[in-house]
Amino acid sequence: MRPDLPLIAVVLAVGVALALFAPEEPGGEPVAREAGGGTGGGGELADDLLADAGEALQSCVAGDETPAIAAADVPKDPAALVRKVSKQVEKLRELEYSHPVQASFLAPAAMDRRLEDLLTRELPEGPVQLEGEMLELLGALPPGASLGEVERDALGSQVVGLYDPETRELLVERSGGTGADEQITLAHELEHALADQRLKLPVPDGYTTADSAFARAAVVEGDATLTMSRYGLAKLGLVELSTLGQGSLPSQQQFAALPYYTQRSLAFPYAEGLRLVCYQWLKGGWDAVDRLYEMPPASTDQVMFPVRYGEGGPADPHDTGRPGPEWKRLAKGDLGAAELEWLLSAPGDDPEAALPQPRAFAAAWAGGEVELWGRGDRRALGIALAQRRGVTTLCGAMTTWSEDAVPLSHETAVECAGGQVRVGIAPEPSEARRIATGD
Repeated sequence: MRPDLPLIAVVLAVGVALALFAPEEPGGEPVAREAGGGTGGGGELADDLLADAGEALQSCVAGDETPAIAAADVPKDPAALVRKVSKQVEKLRELEYSHPVQASFLAPAAMDRRLEDLLTRELPEGPVQLEGEMLELLGALPPGASLGEVERDALGSQVVGLYDPETRELLVERSGGTGADEQITLAHELEHALADQRLKLPVPDGYTTADSAFARAAVVEGDATLTMSRYGLAKLGLVELSTLGQGSLPSQQQFAALPYYTQRSLAFPYAEGLRLVCYQWLKGGWDAVDRLYEMPPASTDQVMFPVRYGEGGPADPHDTGRPGPEWKRLAKGDLGAAELEWLLSAPGDDPEAALPQPRAFAAAWAGGEVELWGRGDRRALGIALAQRRGVTTLCGAMTTWSEDAVPLSHETAVECAGGQVRVGIAPEPSEARRIATGD
């Protein structure tokens, strides 16, 4: 499906804190409830993947080459501040600007207006409505909720800065406080501008799917988050950096009120992107990070599990069936490893119903698609997943997930064969079976 971040922006409340300080999921043997009461066998696949870059994350962020920045030297003049931070970003990122960058510091109301203009451009009403219907049948969006309104609420409450590659416009929201948030945000967005000048944005799309777009966004945001974090540690220190963006109680409350799926989609490019970028940086420095722009990851599983970076693109799962002869396909999209993890982590938007170690199930993903069907005002959904060779965990996982996630107005059916898992979601049991079996 389509990424939930339509523009390059920094969300401090979920970007810095989640990316740097969220605890790693344990390794160990994941236990998965299989259809029929058995247990899954995903442990061998996921053991090493769950923490492959976690141990070195903070050493990557707090590298020895970070230049010191004296608080007394921070300019009060906005233009002078941009020039000074630009020089520090050049040193940190080991790239040089081809020309100076202009930045605008806006009051919150002015930033909201500019963001609304961009969202109107980037979120066309028709496709957003269809995706909302998909997410509602997947249990990721409350019944009757407007995805467009949810996304606007999410971004409007969390975005404090942005860089638009189309216009090369850089905006930072004034917080009215000490200025630390503005400086860290400025470092993040200036890195975007630097990457745009030297490495070119947007990142080339070798695989033209929404999941690959999420993966490319993770490269861009992970790079900027690493640069921003190293800047922040030099200026503020570890403890202060971890509290940036957390002073606004309304923003925190608004974020917590968002659907779980939306929360995770907001955080993904920053948190998981930092994991991938750190993994590459520790292997080969900034040259290795630069190569991510030339050859971006093909899918979100290569971001979540950096040891997979460089593998080919995902497999094409078998198409699902049609719920009936009078049903018309309304939309078709991909379902990536990241989205699969979010769904299994909160079936029916309830984190307490999460399957055990959903990230281990995401590690079994090899490709995924969703299809939305319509007949008048009735809706049905098909899910098709391909599993990695020799893995059988997704069948039971999707069976268990569907029991808690799908709206009560709909029935489900799950069919598993030959490394493929297909799920049918429809108003009638027979319609759900036709989708799952392909008949």
